[in-house]
Amino acid sequence: MFLALLAAFGTATSWATSSILSSVAVRHFGAIRFARTRYFFVIIPMLLLTWWIGDFASMGAQGYLLMAVSGFFGIFLGDTLLFSGVGRLGPRLSHVIFTTAAPMVELLSWAFLGTEFSALKLLGILLITMGVMIAILFGKRQGDVTRFENLHGPLWLGVAIMLAAAAFQAIGTVIAKPVLDAGADPLTASTWRVLIALVFYALLLLAPRAWTRGGDHGPYTTNMTLIAFASGMAGMAIGMTLFLYALKIGDPGVVSAVAGASPLVQLPLLWIITRQAPALGAWAGSGLAVMGVALISIAI
Repeated sequence: MFLALLAAFGTATSWATSSILSSVAVRHFGAIRFARTRYFFVIIPMLLLTWWIGDFASMGAQGYLLMAVSGFFGIFLGDTLLFSGVGRLGPRLSHVIFTTAAPMVELLSWAFLGTEFSALKLLGILLITMGVMIAILFGKRQGDVTRFENLHGPLWLGVAIMLAAAAFQAIGTVIAKPVLDAGADPLTASTWRVLIALVFYALLLLAPRAWTRGGDHGPYTTNMTLIAFASGMAGMAIGMTLFLYALKIGDPGVVSAVAGASPLVQLPLLWIITRQAPALGAWAGSGLAVMGVALISIAI
């Protein structure tokens, strides 16, 4: 169990690091071009890993179809909005708001899949809601000017985009859940979802620039391209691999709870980078949100 907890904490650290790196690159590239670049780098090691230890026959034709729909909603739409929100709000606040994906998954699963909805899950939802509200209202000191705290655009718009991103991620998760419950290999399913999303990102290149690429900003510099690569490797290649390993050898609820602590893990990382301690509201909001995610995960 110790190795599972260690891998789950490594997952949380990888996801927190990926979010910080993403906030730098997405403000340079724009959300769509950053996502396309990120997943172009990620898909190669994922395909190699799936070819090595995956199980292509585990999903079946219906499973591949459902996972394709899941990839469209959860990754193509969800991640595009997620990166757009990160670019507007910065990594700290966007990461906390994104924890609302957990209660959305539970509510959608209860409504459409008939899963049990317990008092513990309701308490988790309330804690996440309180944590997000505290992070929005009190998570930033007056006069914070670091590049990770500066808002790009109205606060309400960034919050709305992040909530939409969480909703699409939740939809993608709920669509994928029956396939995974039926015995599909998680690594193969994840790779297929990313591949489908990358196809849609590539198709956007055919659309008029004014439709999809108006948010692009800077060119493909070596530095920013490496940051996009590092973000993808940290978030998907390393983080997801550690998460799948932890799920394989540990208790799923406990592993999910520890991995979901990434908003809290992110705060000391930002402290080290910016040399400014996060506001008390940031710690309180992140802590409550993580507690909520933990309750929901353990109650599953």
